[in-house]
This record gives sequence, structure tokens and C-alpha cells, in this order.
Amino acid sequence: PSDMPRGFIPEVLTGHQRSGVRIARSIEVGVSSLEQAIADRLADEEAAYRAKVREWLAANAAEYKTPYEGDVDLVVRGKAWQAKKYAAGYVGITWPNALGGQGGTPMQQIIFNQEESKYWVP
Repeated sequence: PSDMPRGFIPEVLTGHQRSGVRIARSIEVGVSSLEQAIADRLADEEAAYRAKVREWLAANAAEYKTPYEGDVDLVVRGKAWQAKKYAAGYVGITWPNALGGQGGTPMQQIIFNQEESKYWVP
């Protein structure tokens, strides 16, 4: 009801119903506001990692800034991109160091995925 304070979720709702209310309210906020809220909450370490990833992508993914056209062998292009990522340690970000990964956090993987999604990488 409209007389309830914002953020109030009645205790009579089941867990699933309460989750649905929270999701609906999150959708109302809008994607850009939600992204901004997430960015504001990043720890200093995560912000530094994002800056490092952005810098690496700017230097190594410039050719992927726009969609590729013409007769392109996507398998060769994809293997070349994966080799670049592997050499820089961005393949297996959350894998243990002993298995060739970074031993990073799930948030670091998310950060890399978010930044990489700004490019037309294969």
C-alpha cells in the first residue's frame, strides 16, 4: 500500500515474494543508477583492478574497439585474442595460481568481463 514507508517489506510475505519485491524495486532504479551504485561500493582494491584492466584493454584490444568486417577467420582471430589474454594472466582469473590462474576473486572476474564487453572481441 502507498502508506507503507519506502523499503518496507511486510513480514507476511514469503521469502520468494520478498525477493520479488526487491527485484522489482531494483528494476525501478534503472540500469545506469544501479551500475553507479555498484561502482560506488567497489573497494579500493577492486577499483585499482578495474583501472589496470581498462589500461590493459586499451593497449591490447584497440583493434577490437569497432566491429570487424570483411573476410575474417574468426577462429584465428579468437585464438589470437585468447593467447593475448593468457599471456597477460586474464584467462582463469579465479583459478588457483597452481593451475595457471590468477587466484583472483569472483568480483575480479566480473570486472574483467564488464570491461571486456565494451570491445568487439571474438
